[in-house]
Amino acid sequence: MLPPGAVPLPTGKHPVAPVKPKDDEKEVCVVQPKRILVVEDNDANRVMLCRRLNKHGYKTVEAADGRQALDAVAKQRFDSCCATS
Repeated sequence: MLPPGAVPLPTGKHPVAPVKPKDDEKEVCVVQPKRILVVEDNDANRVMLCRRLNKHGYKTVEAADGRQALDAVAKQRFDSCCATS
């Protein structure tokens, strides 16, 4: 039987008591928007997709072709890539 407030590990063998932060300590977590590389040769489709993603809180970088996409990937890191054919 687990003590009150304990959380079992995935193995279920050893209980772990939750750690409560001190009153003067506050948990701070900075959340950065996800960066998405959008690769689309049709200008209208690329702009529309980027606008929709930006509206939902994503940060987008546009590429009109594969060469531009490779250049963008060489310069920065992305969380995801959306490429159409």
